[in-house]
Amino acid sequence: MVRSSDSANRAGGSLHRRPARESNRAAVIPAVISSVTPPGEGPPVKPTSAHNEPPAAERPARAVGPGGPTTPGRAGDGRVPSGAAPPSTDADGGPRMSLAEHLDELRRRLVRGILGMALAFAVAYGFQDRTFEIVLRPLHQAVGWLNADMFAAYEKRIAEDPALDPELYFLEGKDGRRRLREPIDTRPQATGPGEAFLGNLKAAFYLSLFVGGPVLLWQLWLFVAAGLYPAERRAVLSYIPTSMGLFVVGTLFGYFVMVPYAIYFLNTSVDLTQVRPDFRYAQYFGFLSSLCVGLGAIFQLPVLMTALARVGLVTAATFAKWRGHFIVGAFVIGAILTPPDPFTQTMMAAPMVLLYELGILCGRLVERRAARQAAAVARGAHGS
Repeated sequence: MVRSSDSANRAGGSLHRRPARESNRAAVIPAVISSVTPPGEGPPVKPTSAHNEPPAAERPARAVGPGGPTTPGRAGDGRVPSGAAPPSTDADGGPRMSLAEHLDELRRRLVRGILGMALAFAVAYGFQDRTFEIVLRPLHQAVGWLNADMFAAYEKRIAEDPALDPELYFLEGKDGRRRLREPIDTRPQATGPGEAFLGNLKAAFYLSLFVGGPVLLWQLWLFVAAGLYPAERRAVLSYIPTSMGLFVVGTLFGYFVMVPYAIYFLNTSVDLTQVRPDFRYAQYFGFLSSLCVGLGAIFQLPVLMTALARVGLVTAATFAKWRGHFIVGAFVIGAILTPPDPFTQTMMAAPMVLLYELGILCGRLVERRAARQAAAVARGAHGS
């Protein structure tokens, strides 16, 4: 017990003597450095001892950070002060935005995209004549074919019965050419008080959606891309151009091919000399918009199948196995989206089947590339 108390006294004495040694060392080291350094060179070295610390009034102000007060450090040293939480970062290593900042960024992106669509809507609505020409072009094309068929039917009737007066069906022009006395009107009817006005608004809206929609989608993509890793952004960007291109191709296919031929074949099932078709604007515009938008969505099928094969959810072999079921489903979808006639149903189902085969081919290519990459990684790991 006596030895323990002696050792404790010696330890306590050494502890009491340590500050004196440190203060002597702090006073000697600057003196040695100042004797070695030539006059006028190098900054003066201040003692670092706690006994020589400047008063609180002369101390530099501490910076307040996310984790509380921090002492100022050297610029660019990258050190996090003790007691302070490291700042949160996003996928790119930048500062993470708060919820309010995210909402503000989303608001800015939406405003820019909506302004682009509003500008396109204003242009489409301002040029109403040109807008109606674009909307009514498939109808004019189909009506032209129907009038040609009706003209041929009347000529055939007159040829079979020479006693018939041609003036019952034709008018003689100044150039001596015949034309139909009662042709099918290329102008659709507006039977309601506001049908033409609402139709004009709908036409301007769809055109603004087709022209200004990519601007809105691009702004939304810039908002979403900020929270993705670079690899994820590259993966998404590899699909966006193809998806938008296929949507445009599908819409144009419906506009230039599907709609005019569908109108023509739907009205050739009856005798045009007995029943004369007459079209309403609201019904025609609904028919046009549903087919064009539906075909644009259907043309996304290869992109969807390729994405599923790339992530491994469905393989190309599985798609090929269910080919027969899809063909039946394509004709069912064609019957739902088109009028109940075999021609338009086939016109919609045939592109779906071709796109399905294209999706199978793209899925196989993606799987082969993934297999080659996996083999290369395995060889590299084996070699190392």
